[in-house]
Amino acid sequence: LSVAIGVSIATNTIDNDVLAYIADADVTSTIGAITIAATENATIDAISVAASLAVGLGAIGGALAGAGAVADNIILGKTNAYALDSQLDAKTDVSITADNTSHIDAKIIAAAASLGAGVIGGAAVGVGVAIARNFVGWDTSISHDSNEKVPALRAGDTVFVSSGASLGKVFKYIGALTLNDVDLSTQDYTNDVLWVQVARPPVQEVRAYTQNTSIDAEGDLSLTATSNQTITATVIAGSVAVAAGIGIGLAGAGAGVFAENRIATAVQAVIDGDGGLLTGVQADEITLGASDKSTITADAAAVSVAA
Repeated sequence: LSVAIGVSIATNTIDNDVLAYIADADVTSTIGAITIAATENATIDAISVAASLAVGLGAIGGALAGAGAVADNIILGKTNAYALDSQLDAKTDVSITADNTSHIDAKIIAAAASLGAGVIGGAAVGVGVAIARNFVGWDTSISHDSNEKVPALRAGDTVFVSSGASLGKVFKYIGALTLNDVDLSTQDYTNDVLWVQVARPPVQEVRAYTQNTSIDAEGDLSLTATSNQTITATVIAGSVAVAAGIGIGLAGAGAGVFAENRIATAVQAVIDGDGGLLTGVQADEITLGASDKSTITADAAAVSVAA
């Protein structure tokens, strides 16, 4: 009997706060603009590969090969540009920008091959499993998204509400019974017999804002927050099992993949208060823009062959 096992595990986390700000200050630009800019471009390139080969030869040849590859990739943190409790006077423009272009590129591959051959008979088994979990701004302690349909809902499970009147809130299921085949989009989260709201864990932020700040720009005022984050995941598992013998030949092969990819980012451009001064907020043109262009591209494949 020949046995071969291959395992690969990769865990990668980036958790940075990128802040550009003016706080508790009076700032005057006599000949040009005032610019506050925060930029984040965190990148995780992860490759997790596991392979195994088992060959069993003899009167009765037996071979078992297994390969498992796992990768967890997480990017968290804040990208904030702001003015707080200040006074800004610019001869031309005032510009406050926050930009996040973080990226996860994950390639997870598991391959197993086995050959069992013997004069009397041969048996071979091959199993390959690949798992990828990629999160940008998503707190992994949350069990489900409200757009999901889950096979079972158990006491203590938490749900992030991603649409509707309770958008952005997190609720915990407190029912005594486990519910089967549940469409979470149809749940009444105001039913306090089954649900209780819990504090939402911090999500990733991309914010351009002013708070209690007066601004006098002889040119334009712009606040822009942009999230253009991406997840690219390729998850492949394969297995081959070949059994040969004059008598009995038994071969079994199995392959499985699992990919979970989530992006959760709060993107905001805000003017909150004017500092209480007579100047307030003044500019030739005032522009606030918040946009989220984040994308997920995922390819998953599992192939098994037994002969």
